[in-house]
Amino acid sequence: MVHVLLGIFISINLAASDTSTVNRMIRDATTLMDSRPDSSIVLAESALEMSRRLGYRDGEAHALSRLGIARHVTSVSSGMDELNEALALFEADGNQIQYAWTLVNLANFHIDKGDYVTSTELLQDALVRFERLDYRVGVAGALVNLGEIRMTLGQLDEAMDLAQRSLALYESLEHLRGRSLALSLIGTLHVRQGQPKTAIPLLNEALKIAESRQDYRMMGSVTELLGMANEQMGNYESALSRFRESLELRNLIDDRINRVDSYTGIARILVRMGSTADALDIATQAFEESSAQNLPKSKAESARLLYEIHKASGDLPTALRYLEMYQSINSELLSAEKATAIANLEAVAELQRNKEQIDLLTNQRWLERLIL
Repeated sequence: MVHVLLGIFISINLAASDTSTVNRMIRDATTLMDSRPDSSIVLAESALEMSRRLGYRDGEAHALSRLGIARHVTSVSSGMDELNEALALFEADGNQIQYAWTLVNLANFHIDKGDYVTSTELLQDALVRFERLDYRVGVAGALVNLGEIRMTLGQLDEAMDLAQRSLALYESLEHLRGRSLALSLIGTLHVRQGQPKTAIPLLNEALKIAESRQDYRMMGSVTELLGMANEQMGNYESALSRFRESLELRNLIDDRINRVDSYTGIARILVRMGSTADALDIATQAFEESSAQNLPKSKAESARLLYEIHKASGDLPTALRYLEMYQSINSELLSAEKATAIANLEAVAELQRNKEQIDLLTNQRWLERLIL
């Protein structure tokens, strides 16, 4: 009997030790996501294998989530399958916070693919859930992503409002990575509004936070934005240096999705500086990579650049072909129907939010009457 109890005790301790190992690997995979996503993949795959062997569902769900994001960033796969599996597991286990975070991650994948309607629907769902749970860091994360969509649609005032609300929440929580995200969005909006001098201090602040965290993904993004601000001011040498720096950072972590934007930034500056031959090679590479990875926004920008380059060189038939391609992709991305659908989704979410507040007030009054 003693030997049986001892065996049970040892097996329980081994299982606890194994789940602790899984949790540690998932934490490390999360930490390395922004600096070494290839290592994040290895850790997440190991955590997933061990979780399934142990029957550890929470570990399996978290490992799938990390794996999906890392594979998406490095273009190993779309990452959608892994995230959808994680979503189902979180839902089955009743983990509402992680379920909502997975909705946010799925929304980001759809943003990369130019599907702004689906991404808005997912983000609104996540936002309502976070608000219901009073989970403020999640609310801030959903707001900043909704702001990015509004900016892409050209609704800059609405985007600025969402970004400012997100920043206020992140600052109240002393959440550094979130603060850098919100600051970079606000900086981008100032660039879009023709205010690069206002944008640069905000972007430098975001970059300083990213550097302190060794967040290479954010460093690449903010450095690219600083290139755009310098480009707008006519500081082409500084802009070119920033775009090249962003490309180096993205190559360092094999961030294949975002490095396409570094290519287009470099090509755009080379065109402005009159180096159309050099620009042609880089713009062509950006066009080919964005086509292969199905990144319509980046593909449209590289097609527009190729139109400018071929027009400048006198190759009008090729220039016209790229112009038509650019117009077709851009009109599909930013159609009036999509803007209307997104507005409708937001209106429905607001109605749901108001209904929940009314229900809460009604329940409170009922309780007050009951107590009286």
